[in-house]
Amino acid sequence: ALDDQSNTELTIRQVKELIDRKVVAILAAPTGASTFAPIHLVNESRTLFISIGSRRHLKASGDFVLRHALPDDLATAGLMQEVKAKRGWTRFALVTSANDDFSLDLSALFRRAVIKQEGAVVLQADTYDTLTGSRNFAPVVAALKRSPERLDAVIFTGGAGEALALLQTLRQAGIALPLIGGEELHAPEFLAGGDVVEGTWLYAGYAADRKSPAMEAFREAMGKPDSDRFAALAYDTLTMLAEAIRACGSTQADKLREALLARTDFEGATGSLRFSPDNQPIKRPLVLRIEKTAGGERGFVE
Repeated sequence: ALDDQSNTELTIRQVKELIDRKVVAILAAPTGASTFAPIHLVNESRTLFISIGSRRHLKASGDFVLRHALPDDLATAGLMQEVKAKRGWTRFALVTSANDDFSLDLSALFRRAVIKQEGAVVLQADTYDTLTGSRNFAPVVAALKRSPERLDAVIFTGGAGEALALLQTLRQAGIALPLIGGEELHAPEFLAGGDVVEGTWLYAGYAADRKSPAMEAFREAMGKPDSDRFAALAYDTLTMLAEAIRACGSTQADKLREALLARTDFEGATGSLRFSPDNQPIKRPLVLRIEKTAGGERGFVE
């Protein structure tokens, strides 16, 4: 294992070293430098390169570059389909945190997912005040209160801490709309928010308490019950790669890629996985709600 320290030059040097050592494949952590800096090197050397947790699209990155993490376009589509089917919600406020590039990207994906379900984004708001350069929930509250049309829920694309603060502000203002968000909300700090977070809907690519044979094998391999999603993604990637080597009887990158793309029944700790012809992961999100369990504790429930 090598630590690139999120440094582009160091990443390039390390990848060159691994290529010179003729490694079978390189598994990269979910940082920009380790995912994108060495793409030309691995393609030129025909070295299989798999990004463990990058959320960013790697399309047109070359035949030998794949990623494993749940794509947010599939995740938002799956979540909004479930929300419509289970709750009948179709009319939303979309709230973005504009100083966060990921929030901007995620808002665009949620908008697309809403339209796909024949819903409507009735209003848009932003928690970032460009004049002061700071967070300001007042315009969001005002926009929600003056909405001329019915709203079913608020979609928020920022992080867990800001989502909790937003919900607290909305409840104090007498706004009881439920919240819908992304994987950032699948966090202990958000769950600890108390009554205000109950009823929230979100998606995730991994749940540590999920029960399946693959999860049991993962827990046993890790020696602990609460490993995070990046550990699970790495475990699944390495497992799938090892099985591909056995299936094709080779460690050549082109044959391994063919074996990975041909696999359609892989089930891992992070769920099912297969790849499209252009190396993109095809996965189903976990759609979760925050509810009180039978024991009275609040938790993420499928």
